Amino acid sequence: MSRPYFTRDRISHFDNFARHADIAISKLFSRLAEPNSPAVDFQDLAARFTLDSGTEFLFGRDARSLDASLPYPHREPADNSASFAAAFSRAQGQVMNRFGLAMFWPWVELFWDRTAEDMKVINAYVTPILRKKLEKGPDIESKPTNEGDRDGDTLLDHLVKFTQDESVIKDEIINILVAARDTTATTLTFAVYILAEHPAIMKRLRDEIIGRLGTSNHPTSDDLKEMKYLRAVINETLRLFPAVPVNVRAAAKSTVLQTNGKRYYVPAGTRMTWSTLMMHRRKDLWGPDADDFDPNRWLDDRLKKYVTPNPFIFLPFNAGPRICLGQQFAYK
Repeated sequence: MSRPYFTRDRISHFDNFARHADIAISKLFSRLAEPNSPAVDFQDLAARFTLDSGTEFLFGRDARSLDASLPYPHREPADNSASFAAAFSRAQGQVMNRFGLAMFWPWVELFWDRTAEDMKVINAYVTPILRKKLEKGPDIESKPTNEGDRDGDTLLDHLVKFTQDESVIKDEIINILVAARDTTATTLTFAVYILAEHPAIMKRLRDEIIGRLGTSNHPTSDDLKEMKYLRAVINETLRLFPAVPVNVRAAAKSTVLQTNGKRYYVPAGTRMTWSTLMMHRRKDLWGPDADDFDPNRWLDDRLKKYVTPNPFIFLPFNAGPRICLGQQFAYK
């Protein structure tokens, strides 16, 4: 239902991302300009950027989590304007705890749903937006509101054309927002971290970006296509630090897996856990330097030697009919 919305044409609309990136960078510089240059939690900043740009892109309303002050080391922000963002993060944390408990989590929460209070905050934010769209109906022209948000060209507008079921639409939007926020924020954080460890690579990347865009222009889709080293850095970050390091799939039918000369029977319905993180670091798939951060592997002969003949060794977005529908969204 959502996949047709994520077209290349729509994802090439950069104003939303550029505007929120400018806000995030401004917050970063303001904090670093304070006395003693206090540390900045970059992952928190990246999560706010992805949440605000994601909420505007998906349902036309900026969550404005970047409006809240950044936390200082060992302290939480006092500004409660980010209450939706805070509730969103806490609810996600509880869901991850449930994964750790596996089938036992319903028993742990038999008398108390640990996400209930945070879901009240999330629903109080999302439900009025959703109901307003449902009242207007699907035929809405794309136009900015007085608050700078957009009507008519969001995932929410797209979903309203398919169904009027409030519960289905809400679940779809929140599901995609969870995926968009955490994965993008995690990748941005790892990219900054690994570039800080490799100043020569960072300099080459900076030179390419400034050479193409100067110091103040925002990139277009054509710019991104031409910046080959930028794409290589992104791919190498996704290889070593995939945002979803472990995944689970159920066998659709009984089959036999062969590995290291051995055969393993897998009955239909069996849940199989596999690690993208480990697969992306296997020397038999990527060569002896598989553990090294080297964007050049996406530009030199190693690309043809390892990736081209076997593209499924690189699966940060999964593959096949269940491939991440936000893949192009992430690369842009």
